[in-house]
Amino acid sequence: MVKQVKIDLNKILGLARADFKNKENGLGKQMIRGSEIYIPSKPEDYIYWPNSPFHIMTGVPGIPFGKIIQIAGKPDSGKSTHAMKFMKLAQDQGHTVVLWDPEEKFSVTRFEKHFGGSAPDLLVVTNKVILEGGDMCVALISSILDLYKNQKVLLCWDSVGGSIAKSENSKNLRESNQMAEAAKDNGKLMRGLVSLSEEFRKDNTKEHRLAVLLINQTYSNIGAPGQKEAGGQKVEFHSSLILQLQRKADLFKVRDKVKRKIGITTRARVKKNHLFDGEDTIAEMILDISAGGISINSKDGAAKLAPEAVTKGGEELIEIADDAEWEEQVST
Repeated sequence: MVKQVKIDLNKILGLARADFKNKENGLGKQMIRGSEIYIPSKPEDYIYWPNSPFHIMTGVPGIPFGKIIQIAGKPDSGKSTHAMKFMKLAQDQGHTVVLWDPEEKFSVTRFEKHFGGSAPDLLVVTNKVILEGGDMCVALISSILDLYKNQKVLLCWDSVGGSIAKSENSKNLRESNQMAEAAKDNGKLMRGLVSLSEEFRKDNTKEHRLAVLLINQTYSNIGAPGQKEAGGQKVEFHSSLILQLQRKADLFKVRDKVKRKIGITTRARVKKNHLFDGEDTIAEMILDISAGGISINSKDGAAKLAPEAVTKGGEELIEIADDAEWEEQVST
């Protein structure tokens, strides 16, 4: 039998760190023991939304700092509603929000009236070019985190699919190869955001100070089941959690037998989740999306897992998929 040698891991770390300059604040501190791995565990580690549809479905109580979260779907599936909800939560929790809005579709009225957010307190980038807009976001985030050592930032990019590669500005339509070029630029930006998050990490506690929410579009994945997110493989790779939304039906409020659309129901699916370490999470959930809120549809089995506040309340809300079903509802 070979005699086991007692290994002093702290001594090894100390010697290895000595090979790096500025070992107190530099690269040396990125060599640690397994017991020192930073795991988000406190409300302040997240854009915190406990007991919410997002939490119940993913097992994660919000958007964690230091991670990239992606919410993707087709138009009118509830993506921007989720974005506004997390932006409002971030403001309520004292964080700074940087909104990258290349499509210039953000509704100030909706954000303030229905969510109670503060548009003047948002820092906004409207550039449509991936690397240019990304550089602007990085400049804003770096300035915030450098000037205010305890401040945290949420970057919301709405949307990835609405941004274009820089080379598109100098090409005609026949020369365009937008998807491949945009994917390459997105890859550069994803690496840049990961590096930025690491650069401004707190030295003493290892806490991250930057959270990233990507709003993206999906398309049919020919030759494979399901939907694929736009932006290329690097965007998917760097996303720790991907939630896909698919519009299912309209929600109407009946008043004097007049059809008034007040929202949609959407099917939410967890495509990727590297943040939950339990045995299982809910694979699919039906949500009600209205102008100012997100709730679990009361017909969904997951509704029994949620507090009453996050399930549908009013019986006057009717889920209707098409005009024929509407006629049947009115006649009865």
